Amino acid sequence: MFEYNFEEPQFIQNRTAGLIEWLSSKGTNYTCYKQFKDSITEAQNLDLSVSTVRTLVGIVYKPLQYTFFYWTMILFILYKFNFKHRVMKLTLIFYTFRTLGELFKLIGDIWPHYFVNGSSGCVFDGMHPRKWLFKMELGNIFSILGEIIGDLYPLLRISEISESKREVIYVFISCTIFNISKIGLAIYNLTLGPENLYNINGVYREDQMSKRNTYYTFIQLIITYASVIYSIFVWIVVRRYINQVKYSEFNSFTKKFKNVPEYRLSCMQIFNIISMLLVSSAGILQMIYYKKNPKTEVDFTMEELRDYLAGLQYFMIFVDQIFLIHSHNVPTSNSTELYSNGYSNKYSSNNGVTSGRFHYENLNYNASNNDPNNNNNNNINNNNIPISNNGFGFLNDNKYKGLTSYSIDYNKYNKMSMNNEWNYNKYK
Repeated sequence: MFEYNFEEPQFIQNRTAGLIEWLSSKGTNYTCYKQFKDSITEAQNLDLSVSTVRTLVGIVYKPLQYTFFYWTMILFILYKFNFKHRVMKLTLIFYTFRTLGELFKLIGDIWPHYFVNGSSGCVFDGMHPRKWLFKMELGNIFSILGEIIGDLYPLLRISEISESKREVIYVFISCTIFNISKIGLAIYNLTLGPENLYNINGVYREDQMSKRNTYYTFIQLIITYASVIYSIFVWIVVRRYINQVKYSEFNSFTKKFKNVPEYRLSCMQIFNIISMLLVSSAGILQMIYYKKNPKTEVDFTMEELRDYLAGLQYFMIFVDQIFLIHSHNVPTSNSTELYSNGYSNKYSSNNGVTSGRFHYENLNYNASNNDPNNNNNNNINNNNIPISNNGFGFLNDNKYKGLTSYSIDYNKYNKMSMNNEWNYNKYK
């Protein structure tokens, strides 16, 4: 008696098919599928179902588990969720794209099995077309887009640090070349669709994949050297601003790294240059070996190491911003005006007053009167705040001047002065 199996049409056997049919298929050999079903126990079948559920649950909390989530939240809290800052926008877009990339890659793990013909029999764990779509195409594309956003950070910092438009233009051009090479990689990921993974006989196209991987390695080399060029231009610009007089007191690596933003940016670029040049040697070996042995495939590339080393510069985005905020080099909200001593003064002042605000640089405390009730205590000017000689004279020392840079709301304290609310007793 003829028995029709409804699952058999889901297998593409010795025929061509379109993209939709490939994505909905279960393999290229129905016999292999039956063999697999007959070989597993009930417990193993249950384990496969539990594994699928585990993957689905992982997709739900993946955004919270992703490495950059906690760094991003710390930065958001420090900036008080003020998304008017360019760094906040850059960080949010970077995190969103990178998280989507990780989600798509995790979705691809839902289909661990695809039943196809192999050179020596059945293959149960072939590349599923849906896994290829989500993991190799969408996942990689969104990860690359996230990297492109993150790569804009050095350019953003240079635009804040450099006083020369020509320097910024050179860095912008190198950044553009770097990101165009990454866009090229994203486009190349789409050149081999899920419908082209297997030939008419249902066998995985290993020769075509080997050739594709070689081209992929070549594009990665272009990206690596474009990254080195970008870092060199950034380093050339930023090194001019490191050894300035205002940084002379920071004479150790830790002090410079903590207090000198230009120094952190320089260290990041030097590390990227050295690490990328080392990693590129593996790609060169891969190209040479493939040219001499095109029919054999040996993976010389260190893709995980390259991703790890390249990812460190994205961690430096958060490290740099945290140190900047900690050292009062950037404003965290509209009502706070804290400016880095390393950047040009952004106030256009009139006797120290800009829109009703005083900006005090290296504020000196002078002892002018021993009487705390003296009326001079209510006078505020750009240069000093009169305070009686009450042990505060040490603040005149040069090494403490950097600690006394404030942005004071003139309107607020003028009202307090008029109401006699600001008095000497508050500073006793």
